[in-house]
Amino acid sequence: MSPCDISEINDNDLYLREFKKSDPVCLVTQNVELLPIINKCSSFVKLKRILAWCLRFKENARNPPSQRTIGSLTATELSRALICLIRNVQSVHFPLEIQCLLKGKQLYPVQVVY
Repeated sequence: MSPCDISEINDNDLYLREFKKSDPVCLVTQNVELLPIINKCSSFVKLKRILAWCLRFKENARNPPSQRTIGSLTATELSRALICLIRNVQSVHFPLEIQCLLKGKQLYPVQVVY
């Protein structure tokens, strides 16, 4: 069997009849990985505070100056940072389980023990 020349395929009538023209499609993929800062912080409290500051910066960048948060971090901001950290670690280590939950499927077969 000899290699096929691309021009032979493109000039083929059957190919041209079957070829469906469509609008360009863009596919965005997300590579899930641990936040790099997780391995660089010396303590969990420090990590949580750094992430809380980053999340505040993100929110402040979206809001006009009159609605920006200033001052010390709040308990709510620290709690949001903790949830962000937990979600990141879970998304890396439990992707199949998360997909099952999102689709409403059962995670593991249920075994009834008497």
